[in-house]
Amino acid sequence: MEKTRSQHEKEEIMTLFKQMALALSLMIITILGSVMAINYKTAKEDMLESLYQTTVNNISTLTNKIAETGGEPVLITSIIDSEFDSGYYKRIEFVSNDASFRYKQEDIEAIEGAPQWFVNFADIHLKPVHADVTSGWNVIGQLTIEADTAIVYKTLYQTFKKLFYLFVIFVIISLVMLYVMLHFILKPLKRIQHQAEAILNNEFVIEKEEPYTTEFKEVSHAMNAMVHKVEEIFNQANEAAKRNKELLYNDPVTKLFNRRYLILKLPELIALETKNEGGSIILVALSGAEILNKQLGRKDADAFFCALAQIFAEECESIEEKVIARVNGTEFTLMLPDCESFLSEAIARSIFEGFLELCDEYGIDTEEVYINIGIYRYRPNV
Repeated sequence: MEKTRSQHEKEEIMTLFKQMALALSLMIITILGSVMAINYKTAKEDMLESLYQTTVNNISTLTNKIAETGGEPVLITSIIDSEFDSGYYKRIEFVSNDASFRYKQEDIEAIEGAPQWFVNFADIHLKPVHADVTSGWNVIGQLTIEADTAIVYKTLYQTFKKLFYLFVIFVIISLVMLYVMLHFILKPLKRIQHQAEAILNNEFVIEKEEPYTTEFKEVSHAMNAMVHKVEEIFNQANEAAKRNKELLYNDPVTKLFNRRYLILKLPELIALETKNEGGSIILVALSGAEILNKQLGRKDADAFFCALAQIFAEECESIEEKVIARVNGTEFTLMLPDCESFLSEAIARSIFEGFLELCDEYGIDTEEVYINIGIYRYRPNV
């Protein structure tokens, strides 16, 4: 009778152990899943908002270019083709005011850098941006631009993989630690519950009050270590999301900074105190981009722009805190703090010479494709 009773009590204890293990395992998985979901959602929203704002900024420049054509279809077609070849857009469409002329460029190629199941899962929809094109006081047509979301899918997929790997690794670590701890935990469950609930609110509480018994001290230390580990993973995931967000500030072809980043950094660089009281801005504009694209094709034209970007970087290597940006498809801005006039002129000459060598390498006629270089000297707070 006593043996039967003892066995029954043991079965009840084992059942309680399993219930606690199951409950805490689900709690940890839910917490980590919530952290992963929050970081993924935040990264996705930030990327889409940045891409949309960039599109809004770009459409203003493009409408100005089209407005200068006076509604000439041939020129409009050439401008749209050149802008579309930059790789920023999924669709560019122009419709004249009287609907007599319509021209559209659209990228229908499959998205690269992310599997189809993830594309279906992410299901990104970016609103097209519309703007009227005016010449003088007359509206000559409407321009519609839809940004290319391929870079968002690719970046978001990399973020998703990192978060998922961290999730799996930490779930395994947590469950192993949980299995060990549950053999010793009886009374400190309330403290563990409090710490776990705090993680759901992105709060990481370290229990400073230690139990008197050796076993409970080990449990308290293990839980504190787990909370600290969760905090590290949470911070790492946030840093990864920030780094991926920064990718949206780079030109996808040349890897230079883009116009949005330049606008953000411009006030800071101009106000920067330097020993030479200011710096220089070098403006480089490429003419004949449509000829370049037509002669080389999109792939080789992109390689040409990458080589040109490399020339900028090499010639400005000695300048600290420099910012080299591709403002649009054919214009570049080199912000060079603490750069005196003679040095900026030397850099400009070297860039021009490097451009001529690059054209010779690609077999480009410099009478048709050439660059214009301007230098502006500025002083901080002036």
